[in-house]
Amino acid sequence: MKKPKSILERLALKWRKDELDYYLDIAKSKDFYEFELPTSTRTAWQVENHYVPNAKGPKSKIYKNEKGQFVVEMDESVEPTISRLQRLFSDFNLPPKNTDVGNVILYKSAKITDFISGDSLSANGWILSGKVKKILADFNIGKHRFYPIIVEHKDKKYSDYFYLQFSNDATKYVDYKKSTFYKNKKLVDLPETREDIEINSQKEIDDKTKELRKIDKWCSIKPKTIALTNKFPAFDLFEFHHLNTISKFISDRLKVRLESENITGYIAKETSKVKI
Repeated sequence: MKKPKSILERLALKWRKDELDYYLDIAKSKDFYEFELPTSTRTAWQVENHYVPNAKGPKSKIYKNEKGQFVVEMDESVEPTISRLQRLFSDFNLPPKNTDVGNVILYKSAKITDFISGDSLSANGWILSGKVKKILADFNIGKHRFYPIIVEHKDKKYSDYFYLQFSNDATKYVDYKKSTFYKNKKLVDLPETREDIEINSQKEIDDKTKELRKIDKWCSIKPKTIALTNKFPAFDLFEFHHLNTISKFISDRLKVRLESENITGYIAKETSKVKI
């Protein structure tokens, strides 16, 4: 194993180890895996740039002010296309099917994979191949929509890719009394700064967070382990919109299918964070 070169790499490795130690005594789920897209130490993500061909951006004019200095003035009445798209896809929205999400250019050092990391449209979506799209049609991924997107890499264009925006919130299936939570008073959420806290409802999370932030503005309440009720509708891809976590999860059966089809560009990690 290569030694980490930078301070940031060493800190990231320490954080991962501390996070694993935090869940060391909790059994792994047999039903779910935490799903994420990998990063690289060279460019972090695969996507270098995202643009919409022939998009009209805000116009600008350059003039000299009374002091003889050159000034650039932007026409703020025209919203840049990428900003408009980010707004359309924010807050778990599913824009119309005909929304043009444009093209992404990958770093030359990146590899073409089925999942593509680094798009900035939304925290609730991924770029994926037509092969993955076909697989997902056999699974319960809840509210979602696919948008065609062009992937460019080394002067070659790949048209069989899609941007998947999903909004599959499993918060209402949380059994709060069987789940465990912690509070953190620091801006950065590190295991050594966490304190257990008893929570019995979503309202209690909201109320206690408001009270805690009167004392410390950075205080937050997050789930350590999430227990699902027996009404959970067997989602194969889901997240929790109201539990202060960005983790996304897939079912064991979806993981098995992705592996059997040799899908590339993702990580499915064993997890203790969610269980039925």
